[in-house]
Amino acid sequence: EAGASCAQPPPLIFNDMKEKIEWDDGEKEGVASGKGSTAVSVRTGHFASPLAKYLPEESKKCRFHYVQPGRNAVESDTKNNVVVIMLPATGEVGKGARLGMAKKLAIEHGWSSAIITAPLYGARKPKDQSMFFIRNVNYFLLQSIAIIEEATALACYFHSQDPANSRICFTGFSWGGAMTSCASTAAMLGGIPGEQIACVPYVGSATPAVFSDGMLKSSIDWDVMNADEENRSLSRSELQTKTNKIFYEFHLKHVLKILADKREALLATSCDREYIDRNLTLGSLRIVAMKHDHIILKKYADEMIDDLTTHATSVRSVCFPAQWLAGGHVMGALIKRRYQVPAIVDGVNSICRR
Repeated sequence: EAGASCAQPPPLIFNDMKEKIEWDDGEKEGVASGKGSTAVSVRTGHFASPLAKYLPEESKKCRFHYVQPGRNAVESDTKNNVVVIMLPATGEVGKGARLGMAKKLAIEHGWSSAIITAPLYGARKPKDQSMFFIRNVNYFLLQSIAIIEEATALACYFHSQDPANSRICFTGFSWGGAMTSCASTAAMLGGIPGEQIACVPYVGSATPAVFSDGMLKSSIDWDVMNADEENRSLSRSELQTKTNKIFYEFHLKHVLKILADKREALLATSCDREYIDRNLTLGSLRIVAMKHDHIILKKYADEMIDDLTTHATSVRSVCFPAQWLAGGHVMGALIKRRYQVPAIVDGVNSICRR
């Protein structure tokens, strides 16, 4: 549906957390690990989305699961308070595989994780929506803007609890990888020093144009789009080009441009370059991509790698060489625990004090 009556997606505003998180009743889960069992605490919480006024009623509250090491878990293997913000893939409506990774990080490293439920997904799904199939084009794009804001707000909240010792890692698979890139950048604009942030996108991209190119383009009803009065004279390739231009308005480059403008403004005030690099470039960047991906084509993965490396890092950043794995998108999903968890560990360890 075109959804012309829906509010247009707002600009990115990078709000810091203004409202206190409300916690639901916590629960304990036993997880087998070596000898005996190690308790992991899993709590649920929610807060008003920074973009609540643009979202349907069911999506106005950002909901998340907070996974912490239990009393019997190992002590943190760093001297920092680590929180890993885990963003969802397309259609990942629950905590699912992310919970398994969060438990592993809690048990083996003593780190906490926040698993965010995206707007229009799971407990935040509108009543008239079937599963995770968003019916409104505006909401489809707004969903990405909202989760960037929500992840940034949540990161700012956890950072505010212990600013000096806080370390934040953003990670996600597929769409979650794309949102990881944007949220990591937005968090610096939200006030978290970049040197305390690890960006770990797993099989992500810099643009939603992957939906109108590659294998996913077959999921778009181009005939319906061509039937629209303003598109009737367009060929299929022209319509695809037009769609890509619309998607480009939601490109990582735009977030990076805001970051670059802020750096330039500080330089114009004779601000120390080291201060700027410490606060407005990432502490670490650890990217994993698939060599034979027909959903996120290699050109889109390369674009994300280049954009982040060129515009979000400095000589102070720890930039790991991009890790290219054999296989396609589905293979990436099947093996993500095997490769995403070590990538998270690399990213976090490189920004932590021992």
